[in-house]
Amino acid sequence: MNRRISLSEMSKLLNISKHTLRYYDKIGLITPSYDSNGYRYYSIDHYYVLSTIKLLREMDVSIKDIKKSLNDDNLEDFVQLLVDSKEHIDSEIIRMTKLSNLIGNKIKVAFHEKSRENQWYVQKEQERKYIHFGKYPPQSASEEDKFEDLFELGYDVLAESNIMIKHSIEQLEKITDDFTNFYIEYDEKVDMIGDLSILSEGDYIIYYYKGNEQNIYDSLINTLNDIKSKGYIIGDVVYEMLRPSQFITSSNKYFFTEFNIPIVKKDLTLE
Repeated sequence: MNRRISLSEMSKLLNISKHTLRYYDKIGLITPSYDSNGYRYYSIDHYYVLSTIKLLREMDVSIKDIKKSLNDDNLEDFVQLLVDSKEHIDSEIIRMTKLSNLIGNKIKVAFHEKSRENQWYVQKEQERKYIHFGKYPPQSASEEDKFEDLFELGYDVLAESNIMIKHSIEQLEKITDDFTNFYIEYDEKVDMIGDLSILSEGDYIIYYYKGNEQNIYDSLINTLNDIKSKGYIIGDVVYEMLRPSQFITSSNKYFFTEFNIPIVKKDLTLE
């Protein structure tokens, strides 16, 4: 004879609340038996069905679809329900992984913001590739089309990709309003957009700036002079790196960005 499983026992066995079990009974999702005193009890068959229901709910399958599935003897339909649910979960894993990485990077940047604020240091970088994108905001219909091409590909420029802006040291006075050389991180999706620009592997000056946007030029010039006074010979381009993880600040009064300055060589006589 099948052993009776009480409502409390089933709740503990499957870690499903009593309230949920009563709700499933009320909507006809699964119907337990009743004893002479009106108390619900379940069988081992109920246990297996409730296990399936719990799995499907954890897979974010709606009650409506679960109910339909339980009343459908077609195994192929049930398998398809599982396939669709797995695809949804896999998509969510990708989305949540991206979100987790973004949050992790923001935490890392927050520490940099605190410890490296308006300071520079030397760091070895691997080779990096960027695709030329034009000006931002777009200055012509053709440049506007480039943005539209990316959006159609589902590639959110500001939210998904690392952005790099080339600034000529000779024209740094235009740094706050001239995005002439605007690039986005190399990706197969945008390979057709523009010319490839390669930042070679090597030592770079990394300078984190935090402050009023209008003061970037003066701060950067002072930093470059300080770098040169330490014997570093630098290239003629400053790379401004705008990563999604850097869109963080403790106040909307401040602008926060990172500059990469390639080191050509070090003048050892100034050490």
